[in-house]
Amino acid sequence: LRSAVSLLRPDGILFVSTINRTWKSYGMAIVAAEYISGKVPVGTHDWNRFWSPDEVERMVCDVEHGGDSGSGSGSGSATGHEEKYVMKQVGLSGMVIQPPFVNLKWSLDPLDTDVNWIGAYQKQRV
Repeated sequence: LRSAVSLLRPDGILFVSTINRTWKSYGMAIVAAEYISGKVPVGTHDWNRFWSPDEVERMVCDVEHGGDSGSGSGSGSATGHEEKYVMKQVGLSGMVIQPPFVNLKWSLDPLDTDVNWIGAYQKQRV
């Protein structure tokens, strides 16, 4: 993730989509999807490798970046001092499968990030 962030231009947006590490995600993504429905092969998911929205936000946003990394215009500004950037979360939503689950119909729900979720993070000037 840090490498992806370093390639963003100022005001660029990084989208991260993954599965949360909760008991609900274990039940839905592993037990239901792999063992009960057989929609994905057994062993596809590793619960220990799932990331929560808070963990991703810390990985992406807790680093201050200097220069115009990824902008192709070099570092620094016209005044000779280096500009600073931070990553800010600008969006977060759960991706929720709707019953009956056999249809695989999905919707976005900003209040339910318990299983699948997507976040948007923007590189902003300080």
